[in-house]
Amino acid sequence: MKKDIKQGISIIMPCFQEKWRVGPTLANLADFVKRTPGLITEVVIVDDGSTDKTLERVLTYTDKLPLTCAQHTHNQGKWMSIRTGLDIASNDMVLILDADGSASVHELDRLGRAYIENYVMNDKVALFGSRFLSTSSVDGKDGFRRLISVGYRYYSRALLRFATGTRAPDDLQCPFKLFPKSALRFPLESERWSGDIELAGSLGCKILDVPIRFVHVRGSKIPKGAIFSMAWSTLVLAFSIRKRLRNLK
Repeated sequence: MKKDIKQGISIIMPCFQEKWRVGPTLANLADFVKRTPGLITEVVIVDDGSTDKTLERVLTYTDKLPLTCAQHTHNQGKWMSIRTGLDIASNDMVLILDADGSASVHELDRLGRAYIENYVMNDKVALFGSRFLSTSSVDGKDGFRRLISVGYRYYSRALLRFATGTRAPDDLQCPFKLFPKSALRFPLESERWSGDIELAGSLGCKILDVPIRFVHVRGSKIPKGAIFSMAWSTLVLAFSIRKRLRNLK
């Protein structure tokens, strides 16, 4: 059920088989919430059919975080979980974070609370984290995944430019995205892969790139062979976004 809570930011965190990684992430988040009261007013956890008691681990933080939880009966994919979270979130402004903590909520500290509240939230601006800006840092990623990440970055950005006719965000795959739900021009349809390009294409507000500290955490649920499925679904989505935007005109 939705909560009647103050205006602020709702964090959306999809989880699948994250019993051993979600705890430190939630502890880090609880520390931030305690230090900055009133900014993060809801944490939406969507358990995507986990069988390792992920949700039970999450619920141990009920007294430390303003939790709203949902659970899929079976695994449906990261972006299906994010869509569920968007439906549940009580606030217009939402922040998507991964359960492994690779991108931390503490990135908001780097931006400053006054900037977030007086500009980003007030003017309905979206912020997309980027691992490729000069002031960003990336630790722990192996050579193969780094190569794939860079290649897929150029591929997805080119397709998004084709779909929208405008500049694409610098790093579509970065798991740190703060944006207003009210700026979505059409409903999201992605389930497993490539929802990042659909989200960016749907947003009708200004999207700004922000530097980020990214720490690759072992235990990724994305197999190396999934790059082919991601490439195909991104191509299909690009044409779908282009068509939907034309229909809006």
